[in-house]
Amino acid sequence: MRIFKAKTFQRICSLVILIAFLVVGIVVMGEALTPISYATYFNHDIKTIEENNQGVGLVFVGASRVFHSYVPEIFEQELGTNCVVNAGSSAQPICGTYYQLKDLVERLHPENVVIGVTWDGIVGDAKPNQQSMLIVYDRLSVSNKIEFSFTNFKTKNLLYCLRPYRYKDNMSWEILKDNYEEKQKLIYNSYVADRNQDQDQYYSDKGFVYFTHSCKTGNVDIRETGIFSTELVAEDKLDYLDACVKLCQEHDIPVYLVSGMSTMMRLYSIENYQEAVDFYTMYAEEHGIIYHNLNYLLDREEIFPDEMMRDYNHLNGEGAYRVSKIYAEILRKDMQGIDTSDYFYEDLDDLKKDVHRIVAVKGDITMDETDIGLAHVVITSLQNEDITPQYQLEISKNDGENYEAVVEWTEESEWDISVPTGQEYMIKVRAKTGNEGDAEAYQIYTF
Repeated sequence: MRIFKAKTFQRICSLVILIAFLVVGIVVMGEALTPISYATYFNHDIKTIEENNQGVGLVFVGASRVFHSYVPEIFEQELGTNCVVNAGSSAQPICGTYYQLKDLVERLHPENVVIGVTWDGIVGDAKPNQQSMLIVYDRLSVSNKIEFSFTNFKTKNLLYCLRPYRYKDNMSWEILKDNYEEKQKLIYNSYVADRNQDQDQYYSDKGFVYFTHSCKTGNVDIRETGIFSTELVAEDKLDYLDACVKLCQEHDIPVYLVSGMSTMMRLYSIENYQEAVDFYTMYAEEHGIIYHNLNYLLDREEIFPDEMMRDYNHLNGEGAYRVSKIYAEILRKDMQGIDTSDYFYEDLDDLKKDVHRIVAVKGDITMDETDIGLAHVVITSLQNEDITPQYQLEISKNDGENYEAVVEWTEESEWDISVPTGQEYMIKVRAKTGNEGDAEAYQIYTF
């Protein structure tokens, strides 16, 4: 009997040792294969906060308009707290928001939470893409990684949770060497990201990413239109939003909802956008919390022109500093019980009264199938209903140095035009209101 027990014990020990070797091997290999990402910086920041037992005054969670928009140091200054964390991530699904929030509540015990919400974040039955899920997964503690993956990942995608599998294409000595050297450099630089002027973006501070690119007034391209309807709200996604709010309230954490700033093009192109705002306003009232829509900030056309945007849907770094300053002031007053409704337009129609330009223009240009020197052009634009837009077409044959008008200003929006053959050229589509002083909209297409 003792021999049997001894053999059983030896087998158990061997199995434990084997599993330990496998786990260590997976961790070591995964670390070697994994390149530096924003998660590298973020996880280091969270670990440092934990080790220093810092009190966290505020945590932001949500998708890309969160990590593009809210600068921790601005909120720390305005709210008088020594630590604010921005836990936004690219295309963060609402299920990911819940687990990211759960992880931070357990680890950091924040005093306040702001949840980023979007008009399309809880509508439709489309499942979140795998990459957006993995970005959140990489930022969680082990226990929440396991729960998140088994409750939200498709079975066929669970292997991607193992970094050696996910980064198997990095299995080369050159990549392993580069990864090691870059991580050693990061440690040497105390996890401060390179801020090269040629970079479009860099990790700045506790989750916030600074973007340098800037749009030009009227040059935001028309894209990703959509429609909101309460009938399209997905029950499973709404359940996760409910769970986020409930989690905060169970821990006596004041929670706020916020819609981050997008471009005017986006507000004009989304059908029924106001209903989305009304939905979140009512949702907040029903749950006894506050909802802010930063798209409706007063005088936003002056304070946040297109130059403050990185692209069609996100602020750049300068815009982020501007909006953080204003939103920190709003939050501080709300925390003190001071009404902040006078910071905002009442609704979309109220906002549009202060918009005096063509918001965006688009040219749909197709070449004639029988004549390569002929193109068909259809122009669409976004503007207030009481404006009749005027359009002009120009062509440049010298890489944009000079343009020649091929269609003079007109209210017509569709033409057949002659185009150069055998060389590159550019077509510039312009749109204006016809009122003196109003900014133009334009797009340039290269052929």
